[in-house]
Amino acid sequence: MPFSTYRHRRTLLKGLLVGSTTLAAGPLLTSCATFGRSPRGFVEIQGEVRLDGRLVKEGTAWDGAGKLSTGPRARAILVAGDDAFLLHELTEIEFPARSVASVSLISTAQADAISTIYLVRGKLLAVFRPGDERRLMTPVASIGIRGTGLYLETNAEKSYLCTCYGTIDLESRTDPNVRESLTTQHHEAPRFLYRGIDKESARLEKAPMLGHTDEELLRLEAAVGRKPPFAHSSY
Repeated sequence: MPFSTYRHRRTLLKGLLVGSTTLAAGPLLTSCATFGRSPRGFVEIQGEVRLDGRLVKEGTAWDGAGKLSTGPRARAILVAGDDAFLLHELTEIEFPARSVASVSLISTAQADAISTIYLVRGKLLAVFRPGDERRLMTPVASIGIRGTGLYLETNAEKSYLCTCYGTIDLESRTDPNVRESLTTQHHEAPRFLYRGIDKESARLEKAPMLGHTDEELLRLEAAVGRKPPFAHSSY
């Protein structure tokens, strides 16, 4: 990213942080913040969004399981537990159901947390509660997540990943020897991961920052009552 563009983006971000974070978060998020709780379910919807094939609307409850899809020019913000997700258009994502037996043995906060996510195709921005371990899968990548802000784009042959902040363990599903552990504070290490046709052709490459903004991260963290780490820094 050109330095001048970076400086401009930082200036805009500081302007946002001077004001109330909830002002950028929309009416529903502001209402929930007023009553001291995070919203749950589908917080914001634009266009056609489906859960297990059924159309959903803003305010629809969600238990953190099921198959979600978005149509052309659609997007959705949704919350489960202390995790929040922004799905862009033409995205398919699967959240496996948890068994009643496993949920009954853990706390409410842990039960709300989603441990495994499969991004089939499309674009996803997600923020996760610090300290919890997650696994995010694409057709190309397996990603271990620990309290991270993360942006992903994927198709069947290539995944783009930006660790916005936090720690991840990134591994090729074609060749487990193609792997990298990353810890970042503010978008320092985006990557392309190519599937390849065999172990010899799977590869990781450095990438620019694409497809997401600090303002979107502020919005998602506000949905679960937090601020991203860079909001407390002196960038």
